[in-house]
Amino acid sequence: MNKSQLVFVPCPGMGHLIPTIEFAKLLINHDHRFSVTVLIINSPFDATYNAYVHSLVSSPSPSFPTRLHLTLLPSTLPTNISQHHKGTFLDAFFENHKPHFREAVSNLESGPDSPPLAGFVVDMFCSPVFDVADEFGVPAFAFFPSGAAYLGFLSQFYTLMERRGVDTTAFNFKDSGMEFAFPSFLNAIPAKVFPLLVLEKGWESFSRNHARLHKKARGIIVNTFEELESHAVLSFSSNGGIPVYPVGPILSIEGPSNPAQQGFDVIKWLDDQPPSSVLFLCFGSLGYFDQVESGFLDRTAEVGIVIGWAPQAQILAHGAIGGFVSHCGWNTILESIYFGVPVATWPLTSEQQINAFHLVRELKIGVEISLDYRTGFSNGSKTEVLGAERIEKGMRDVMAAKENEIRRKVKDLSEKSRRALAEDGSSYINLGRFIDDIMNMK
Repeated sequence: MNKSQLVFVPCPGMGHLIPTIEFAKLLINHDHRFSVTVLIINSPFDATYNAYVHSLVSSPSPSFPTRLHLTLLPSTLPTNISQHHKGTFLDAFFENHKPHFREAVSNLESGPDSPPLAGFVVDMFCSPVFDVADEFGVPAFAFFPSGAAYLGFLSQFYTLMERRGVDTTAFNFKDSGMEFAFPSFLNAIPAKVFPLLVLEKGWESFSRNHARLHKKARGIIVNTFEELESHAVLSFSSNGGIPVYPVGPILSIEGPSNPAQQGFDVIKWLDDQPPSSVLFLCFGSLGYFDQVESGFLDRTAEVGIVIGWAPQAQILAHGAIGGFVSHCGWNTILESIYFGVPVATWPLTSEQQINAFHLVRELKIGVEISLDYRTGFSNGSKTEVLGAERIEKGMRDVMAAKENEIRRKVKDLSEKSRRALAEDGSSYINLGRFIDDIMNMK
């Protein structure tokens, strides 16, 4: 049996690292010829992430596959950090790590029992690593932890805007009322839900770099499944372009642990609640409240709880959960679908606005609190405040009658998401197609 090894490079963020590792597990369990080394870099912005990474590398779970290896690389920060916009900083940050990537891969290849290097799987944000793959003479595939519809948006965005003569960084563009058609979406997309990556001037170079992924990569692995985004997946296959492999939903059912929250057993609290009676509010690893007014805690003590970190997957899997108010990160959307829980949309940043649009208008499996609420990348500020009436309506709608159309669709997609991962399911087949392609490129 011919053995091969792959190098994975995730972007330093929870929403990127965890699905990358879960995809590596999926791949080596699918095909025993492969071993995978994940090259991890510390985040320049998130100390909590760094602490998690260090614990993961130093004390991996006993269930961690033996053919999956984690390597923490030295951290090299760009000079004159204060003079960089965050977008240009990240460009320089990944470029500065090229020597560390080269050295780590050279060490892998020089090992006495090292299997031949078959290729790289590189996060969409880490475009300089594609140059390193070229130096080693192996193919590099992009790993895209968001959905296929958003991938289509990114790959077409700058071409479409330039063709239309649109300046997307104009002060009031996102409030212009303009709408644009993209092949990966059934409906025209309003500018108000465009992600900040393509709206803020300082991010233009960075976002253009990973919009060009389809020109650098030999294929793109997408964390989605065909039955969820059939139109978007078909939009790639119909134009004869770069191969796209929908292999999801790639989920970490256990999720990262947080010992600081082990003093309160939220699952035990849920066990005491009636079926489908609890509305879960969670805004991801970067969403938080500056403070919670103590009067609110007193008023709601008998009907709810407020906690810090939450084991999201285990909560969504619980029968007491009837609805989910979410920031609409893609990993969270996939978890809510997998466990059959309808979502009320309250996006914050990144591509979450377009995800919310996708969920409500395209897939029709969510209800709207807001589609265009956003906090800035730089300081998290937001002048608009969502009114209580909008929030209440969204909450009531998502908790509406147990057998409404949205809930029926989510339950149906939940079953399809599980079948997609099973043997001979669509994602299982696409993973095999990816393996065949990368082995034939050697």
